[in-house]
Parts: sequence; C-alpha cells; structure tokens
Amino acid sequence: MRFLFVGRFPEIGGSALATLPLIEALREAEHTVLLAHWVVPRRTDWFSQLDLCNLDLAQQGNLLSKIRCLTQLAIQCDIIIAVSELTPTYACQIAGWLTKKPVYAELQVHLDSWIKQNSSPLHHWLIRSLYPHLSGLRCVSKALLTYATKDLGIDKQKSFLVYNGFDLQQIQIQAQAALPQSMESWFTSTTVLCVGRLSQQKRFDLAILAFQQAQPKLPSDARLVIIGDGPLYTELQQLIAGLNLQNSVFLAGLQTNPFPFFANAALFLLSSDYEGFGRVLIEAMACGCPVIAHDCPVGPREVLEEGKSGLLVTDNQPTTLADAMILLLQNSSWRQQLIESGYLRCYDFEQTTLTQQHVQLLTQHSTH
Repeated sequence: MRFLFVGRFPEIGGSALATLPLIEALREAEHTVLLAHWVVPRRTDWFSQLDLCNLDLAQQGNLLSKIRCLTQLAIQCDIIIAVSELTPTYACQIAGWLTKKPVYAELQVHLDSWIKQNSSPLHHWLIRSLYPHLSGLRCVSKALLTYATKDLGIDKQKSFLVYNGFDLQQIQIQAQAALPQSMESWFTSTTVLCVGRLSQQKRFDLAILAFQQAQPKLPSDARLVIIGDGPLYTELQQLIAGLNLQNSVFLAGLQTNPFPFFANAALFLLSSDYEGFGRVLIEAMACGCPVIAHDCPVGPREVLEEGKSGLLVTDNQPTTLADAMILLLQNSSWRQQLIESGYLRCYDFEQTTLTQQHVQLLTQHSTH
C-alpha cells in the first residue's frame, strides 16, 4: 500500500519521534510512504537523510493552495494519515473526499483544552463536525479514546488505542553521557527538573513559584532546572529575576540530549494544565528519575498507573506542588519505591512492540 503522512514537524520533538518509527516499520513491510510537511521543519537535513523531506505542501502560501497540493499528493497514494490535529487534519479530510481516499488521524492531546488556550473557539465545533467522518482515529491513551468517543462523537469502531513507543535502550545509553560542562554545577545537589516547550500549557510559572515556596525545607543549594524553548522564555526569565531566584532556578534552553539531565535529577516535575500522553514521564522513569505530575486531562494518571508509578497532584497550585516536592525529597524509601516502579512501568511502552501493533491495526483498518 501507498501511505501519505501529513504533519507539522517544526522540531525533532514528540510528534516526529512518534511518527518516524511507524514510517520505518511500514517501509520494512514493503509499503511505500511519503511524508508531506505542513510547515518547513527547522532541520530539513535530518528528514532528507531519511528521504522524508517533501516540502511542496509547506511552500504553499494559503490553505486553499495546501488543499490543492494535498489532493495531488493523495492521488498518488492509497491512504492519507494526518499526524497533526485540527487544520492539517481538516485539509486531509477534504483531499480524501475529493480523491475518495480513506483518511486516518491521530489524537495526541486533549483538543478542547488546547483550543481553549491557543486557538479560535470555532475549532470546538469543527472537530465535532469533521472528525466523526474520519476513516479511523488513533488515540495515544485510554483517556483520549474515551474523550474521542464520548465528547467528539467518533464511532468506537473507528477509534483505536496505540500508545506512543520509546526506544528505551537508546534513551538509557544517551542518559549515560556527560552533562554540558557549563551546567554540571546545577546538579551537584538536589535538583528538580522540568522539561517541555515554554508555553502556557506547561505552566512552568507554577513550577517556579512552587520551588520558591519549597526552598526553606529543601537543601540550601537545591535547584530547579527547566529544559526547553518557546514563546514564554523571556517572561519566565523575568519571573525568576523578580523572585530573586537567579542563583537557584535555571533555564537550560533546548537540549539535543536531555536524558543525562533526567539521570542526574532528584525528581521530575510535570505541572501542565493538560496533556495527551506525557512522553516526558516515560523518559524520566526510563532514566531512573522519580516523577511528580499534575493529574491533568489526560495522560499522567494513566501513565503513572493511578499513582503507583509516580506521585499525582490533583490541585495544580504552587503550594500543593511545593508540598509534593518536600514530601518526596524527604522520604527516601518512597522515592526509591517510585524509581523502581516507574522503571518497570516504562517497559510497557517499548517502541518495537507498539510500532508493530500500530502497523497491524492500521493495515487491518485500511483493508475494511
């Protein structure tokens, strides 16, 4: 079969890491795969090495031109797979209708929460009007599968669950690398780590305020390190300066290998307002780093097995997050227990097994 994948990959981040193993597995099964980029990726050379750098779609100046381009690409393929939500998925659906090709999409995040913070309320109506007409929808968590069928009105027969997979062996090899020399001193004592795009969704402002409140009960040289880049970088810098935390809270920027940071941290904190899966939780646990996570919609509760594999916080407020940090850092036996249970849990998300499951489900759905 001939597959057309369509998505936004501005960075080599979660979306690309979830999609590329699937493309590789389809190619190994002797299927033909084309990847069309909705926007030009920052690292085109990385995709070029994999022969996955078709930029025709990205170079179209408006939505109508993109739909025309997609339609031409769809003619050459048997199945369209939209791996980015909302507008790229809508455009793929239109191209599918014009060419009579099945269209599959992915649900990686709680869409209503994302729309509320980032986009036009019109999308609340569009997803409920258009998504039910998809040929199939892959959800990355059970909670999202429930959301898709109950809230978005998608037929249960069209929805299926496949978790995001992780190359755990590679993560653990990379975790053994040295920290950047300029940042080694940040990890000489008790260090709390946050990782993610510096956006409103991740609520790193709450993490900073929580760390400030926890400081009196933490070692005097405890630190908070935040890895990532994004639109709130300057705002977070100003918050750190305003709280006089320049010597204990550090923005590390985007790191090509974040895993040594996980391996050297005392704990990982996720303070997001919402998630779809929370791949950083698996990465932390794979590196032996215990996790505290806001019990947000959706993902953390499922990944952390109702709190068995990590500490869930129901109230995403600085005081509650601070109390959780103090509690876990002062209880070494519980911390060790979470390290061990988290490490075992991450093996439920082993990449090879889940990718093969995805290929099997996708080809089964496509032939019906």
